[in-house]
Amino acid sequence: MFNFFKSKENRFFGVDFGGSAIKAVELSLENQKVTLMNYAWIDFSGEQIKEELDSQSINKITEIYLGKLIDKMEPKTKNVCASIPGFSGLVNVIEISNIKKEEVGNAIEYEAYKYIPVSLDEVYLSWDVLDLGEADRKIIQNEENGKDFSEKNEKEKIKVLLVAAPKDEVNKYEELIMKNGLRTATLELDVFSSVRSLVGDDMGNYLLIEIGARTTTIAAIKKGNVIINRNLYIGGNEFTKNISRGMDISWFRAERYKKEKKDLINTNQASVNFSALDVISGEAKRIMRMFQEKEDVSRMDGIIISGGTAKMVGILEYFERELGKGVIIGNPWKKVKYEANLEAVIKDIGPSFSVAVGAALKGVEDYQRNI
Repeated sequence: MFNFFKSKENRFFGVDFGGSAIKAVELSLENQKVTLMNYAWIDFSGEQIKEELDSQSINKITEIYLGKLIDKMEPKTKNVCASIPGFSGLVNVIEISNIKKEEVGNAIEYEAYKYIPVSLDEVYLSWDVLDLGEADRKIIQNEENGKDFSEKNEKEKIKVLLVAAPKDEVNKYEELIMKNGLRTATLELDVFSSVRSLVGDDMGNYLLIEIGARTTTIAAIKKGNVIINRNLYIGGNEFTKNISRGMDISWFRAERYKKEKKDLINTNQASVNFSALDVISGEAKRIMRMFQEKEDVSRMDGIIISGGTAKMVGILEYFERELGKGVIIGNPWKKVKYEANLEAVIKDIGPSFSVAVGAALKGVEDYQRNI
């Protein structure tokens, strides 16, 4: 989304700044194969549970825990491909008239005022021009100096993926990285990292449901592009709260219970009510209907469940019942080569690393584009 500089290093350090944990992946490109070199995660949810923390305290905790993670990993590069929470920004597909290339920037800025509730001076803007026609797919990035948009029929509308993030938020994460002796190479919203690792360049229509600890991202994707994106302030912590209250046990016991091999979702255990799941599935249905009407498609090619909560027993069956067949647990490691003795670990952490892997793959893509 936002590129700070072009790195020539063959190491790619992706960092996922989650709501209650930081996850990181270091990849390399060896013989044109993306290879896992290192990974780590550090959880600070306990710090948030012990007391109500203000934003300044959370920023300080994030800085400290990022330092601990970096000390443990000792990455071979100082360049970070960062991913930040989606609720920090805005993603929207807008349409503009077919005009000359040099006029597009002004047209997009004019349209952006309709969608961004603050002054444009307070946000960083990024945009891609999308051609989602059936014959081919082109993404013309705003930094390119290529074909003139006006070569198309003048009456055609051009679809533009508009991304905005508050400067204060972007600067905050850039400063956190700098204070730990590293540099920000790229920074993007987490939905783009997840789509990169879970969907990639697949040309189908997909629905992504990424359930994090504090928030859930639901995105409709067409030909690798985010068409609709929503963030709900509901996540895995809500499920833990449901178990804690329903079974009258502590938060920490409920968190452990959530990870056990027992289906609490689809059983008749009346004491636990997972109402948050109904909210998520309800919004997912609404977004699918909106997407199908907007893009004139009759069905989705797949529904991908990801995030740490995706491993909870029974969640796949729940979404199959609510959303229909074709629901899978996402595998962000499918493009990554790793040692055979890591198979069990990778399977266990699997979908919880979709953002970190996708952030690192952003570095790989940029490197391949520039060599």
